Amino acid sequence: MDYLKISGPKTTINGIVQLPISKSIANRKLIIESLTGKPEKFIVQHLPADVEILQNLLNSRKSELNTHHAGTAYRFLLAYLSIQEGVFVLDGSPRMRKRPIGILVESLNKLGADIQYLGENGYPPLKINGKKLHSKGKPITLRADVSSQYISALMMIAPYIKGGLELHLKGKVLSVPYIQMTAKLMQEAGADVFFDGKKISIQQKAYSRKIASLERDWSAAPYFLSILFLQKGKELFFPGLYLESSQGDAIAADWFKDLGLDSYQKKSGTRFKYNQNKITAVLEKNFSDQPDLVPTFAMLCLASGIKARFSGCDNLNLKESNRLDVLRETAKKLGAVVHKPNSATELFFDPPEKIVIPEDFIFHTLDDHRLAMSYALLACTGRSIKISDPTVVEKSFPAFWEELMKIGSTGNTQ
Repeated sequence: MDYLKISGPKTTINGIVQLPISKSIANRKLIIESLTGKPEKFIVQHLPADVEILQNLLNSRKSELNTHHAGTAYRFLLAYLSIQEGVFVLDGSPRMRKRPIGILVESLNKLGADIQYLGENGYPPLKINGKKLHSKGKPITLRADVSSQYISALMMIAPYIKGGLELHLKGKVLSVPYIQMTAKLMQEAGADVFFDGKKISIQQKAYSRKIASLERDWSAAPYFLSILFLQKGKELFFPGLYLESSQGDAIAADWFKDLGLDSYQKKSGTRFKYNQNKITAVLEKNFSDQPDLVPTFAMLCLASGIKARFSGCDNLNLKESNRLDVLRETAKKLGAVVHKPNSATELFFDPPEKIVIPEDFIFHTLDDHRLAMSYALLACTGRSIKISDPTVVEKSFPAFWEELMKIGSTGNTQ
């Protein structure tokens, strides 16, 4: 088995980290601009694989499309293809075939789409007969407690639905910042969008402007901020990362401030400086709006001896892996006391006084990029660690290991 053996930084953390572009913003930009017939091709170094997959499929002339592990691409493409002329088959990896899609399919079919299951009901693969959709003046009620990507997918095609679209969100609304991001980018492209928390109204009105927004990825910064905290380093600078951001994960700057990292906004990016190791015995956070940060802060707590009291982990088992179950199991294997949660959406554990990682222990990534990058934090405990399938990080951060080595970590593939 291929694995990467890495050790924590041997010197004081001090340097520049080049983050990837935000795949959340980039994927929305691709869909919106493809609907205008003038998609912009991203020509950037280390393009996240999820963005490259969506970009290539949008430019493909094939009728059979496969998004592999890219869940965002699958959901966005499903809505996009439902209003395109032609018949398409949309498939994904074996893991993708286990990720539910029924809520989005049902909503699109209510609008007049022609989408059929080619395998198990409620899951990929799908056959899509593209056609014009019509809301007929009736709102669509949509569960909002599974994935905000269903909502964003419908929102982005709404300007091309006859009569526009009104969405009523049912239940707990997860990942609200991602819905707000979609609305903001659509408005930047010339759409009329109104979102008040439980209702979204979008007029039938074609996009008319290009989207200028393209930020660096706030979901990626916390891996390095965690290392800065754990190593009691000096400072890190992130070009192209801004405190004022449409990305919900930008709240991480405030969370790390509570841990002793000060942030300074510069014209070309943001600088973080280690101030002091504040005594934080318990980290209590609700991740309903920031689900991608759960693995990062879980490993930070394990490595630092901080008790984790996490809620709002509602849809983590619908990610690339059964992420919440894996985090609980990993914490147990490393000696943490994992408490029985009050609900399935919580992660409560008390870390051991000292983590003991057996020499032959390998952290399995399970095709999950966020697990791989989060596990890297454990090298800050003073032990070398082994991470399987290190290339999985290409999904969102192709240069992750390279950037990690730049700030002092060492690693080799075996």
